[in-house]
Amino acid sequence: MISNERAKRPAGFARKFALAIALATGAAMVGAVGFADTAQAQKRPKGGTKSNYSKEFVVAYQALEATMKSEAPDPATVASQSAAVASVAASVDERFAAGDMIMRAGVVTQDGSLQVQGVEMLLASGMLPAEQVGRYNFIAYQANTFLKQHDKARGYLKRALDENFATDTITPDMLQTEMMQSYFSVGQYREGIGYLIGLLERQREQGAKADEKLYRLGVGNAYTYEVLPELYQLTQMWISDYPGDFTWRESINITRNLNNFESPEMLDLLRLARRVNVLENKQDYMLYIEAADARRLPLEVKEVIDQSYARNAGTQGDTWVSEQLKIATGRIATDRAEMASMEADASKPGAALRTINATANTLLSYGEYAKAAKFYEKALNMPGVQRDEVLNRMGMAQISMGDHSAGIATLREVKGLRQPLAELWISYAKQQQSGG
Repeated sequence: MISNERAKRPAGFARKFALAIALATGAAMVGAVGFADTAQAQKRPKGGTKSNYSKEFVVAYQALEATMKSEAPDPATVASQSAAVASVAASVDERFAAGDMIMRAGVVTQDGSLQVQGVEMLLASGMLPAEQVGRYNFIAYQANTFLKQHDKARGYLKRALDENFATDTITPDMLQTEMMQSYFSVGQYREGIGYLIGLLERQREQGAKADEKLYRLGVGNAYTYEVLPELYQLTQMWISDYPGDFTWRESINITRNLNNFESPEMLDLLRLARRVNVLENKQDYMLYIEAADARRLPLEVKEVIDQSYARNAGTQGDTWVSEQLKIATGRIATDRAEMASMEADASKPGAALRTINATANTLLSYGEYAKAAKFYEKALNMPGVQRDEVLNRMGMAQISMGDHSAGIATLREVKGLRQPLAELWISYAKQQQSGG
């Protein structure tokens, strides 16, 4: 029978792995947009008419205009005169003209509050040309961001996006990244990741796929600041949209690093890494060998060691690996000879949970997936069962025998420590379903 004796692993074994994701955080990615020349959009008040400008407004406006034409406008005077112009701007035309002048005054004197006041007056006037509304909402976003009024700023950025604002150098993707970065810049990482996930889901509904830079930026920040469980949802979407060695390796390492997995969980994570072909170095292989245990799952250990040798992963010549290969090779024939009796014992009505579970684990390791799934199902409702582990491995067996839908349904029942691991296996099953 399979021995319960544990193989000893080498000392100093690392369990966390470096990630290659570029962790971009905090910095705004979109350059400043220049203020549009609104002189062509409206007539500035010179003498005014009863229908457009009041006498009081013309006086206040021309006083500010004269100050602005001076060689070095005094900021305090500009601020005082801007307030005077705003206070007498009553009509739509006056508010529009005042907003234009006050915004420009804020630019010249580098007064962010005046810039905000001016652009907001322009937007509120309703007199901006339709093609300029998105642009001025973006300017309002920038000005409010400068004043650290981030919640207010994001409202303007959203309206700029709604207006499909773009330039030769600013794309919608950049604005969406800017929105996410706006949350990150003030430490609202969960809100930023939530925004990204919502954006990605909307794009998917429209049949579009986001730029992978958005995924890397989001995953990097969610990992750095441990935004869970949103990070796992994001990595699943990333794998789905950009399946490949890099995506799988990063997603597996993220799950490994953020969870205190013991050998049973680590084994099932490394089994997935082997399936998606991202086992790549000596440390990966040695951790797999240790988790599987040559005395418990000898065939699997031998196959993993053989693969590490074939790939020149650095395990050749390692005495501990050689010892595990010798142990595994010596047990395979015995395991095979005892397999039938194990199945018979586990099939008996009064079979103990330990017997059923050990049989299922052995069958899973030997690739007898249908039989393994049957015994996991039998164990599932027995007293004392490690339900999440059994569900996880039952789902793995179902996926491995080609019943992806059943495997996904089973894995969705997994909770607790194993849930992020189960979610990765679900991603794998979906990829297999789609022919990946």
